[in-house]
Amino acid sequence: MKMHLDLIMFLMVTPFLGISAQDRVEGDSIGSKQIISEGKTPALTFTQMFFNKYMGQLHKGDIYFVESNVTISFGEKISENTVYNVSEDTSWKIHSNDEIVESGFGVSINDKIFDQPGAYTVKVYTPHRHVPGGCNHADEEYLINVKVDPIKYEWIWDENEWYDFLSSKKQFNQDTIKVPVNIHTIEDKTLDDNPLFQLRVSGIDCDFSGTGFLNGKYLTSNQNPKFIDFNVSGTIGDDVYVQVDLINPNGQTESFTILKQIK
Repeated sequence: MKMHLDLIMFLMVTPFLGISAQDRVEGDSIGSKQIISEGKTPALTFTQMFFNKYMGQLHKGDIYFVESNVTISFGEKISENTVYNVSEDTSWKIHSNDEIVESGFGVSINDKIFDQPGAYTVKVYTPHRHVPGGCNHADEEYLINVKVDPIKYEWIWDENEWYDFLSSKKQFNQDTIKVPVNIHTIEDKTLDDNPLFQLRVSGIDCDFSGTGFLNGKYLTSNQNPKFIDFNVSGTIGDDVYVQVDLINPNGQTESFTILKQIK
């Protein structure tokens, strides 16, 4: 049975994951509530998945429960930012101000677009049919706290420009790079303030980051693209491949890979 196979696999890989027998015994709270950090939802490791779904099931009863916090922009879907199990038996409800504003069944939740900014709670429930003589798996309930931001950011990526910039030197100290971005607001309103943007560059022997603000002349303009003036500092290793993470004021990260090796 699947539960037994997963248990065998877990016991086989546990020594390589640095998890002791005591850790396994003291995992009583695991599976009742898994809080996932704000922003794009990270993938769960095999160990977390096992604890949450099986060890949690053994300790906590019949419902596997996960709560997560997600920030998106208007006009986006939560299915692009979080993970939940959906089948034809799934039911879902969207709450706003303690009222149900929409409900449905199955994979239709994956196509739901949140057009209006605000705070929402999405409940996704998937019952599991119990097969006589088979394993009893827990029903699954997901509670997703959704913040829909009234500002949408769309980065404009130019790999060649980034390659030239990062190849220009090995040590950066408050150097400036202008990064284009399309910024959309509800009803095309101008921005009320100038929020903070961040960037990171990761790779072997790389220690590189920066912060930036919108070039002032764009604050009162709806013209796109706009430009973020980033001040960056850090070091770039020799003969490395790097990934650039651009982080908007909503806390959402978009990652871009430079396919050419930085010399």
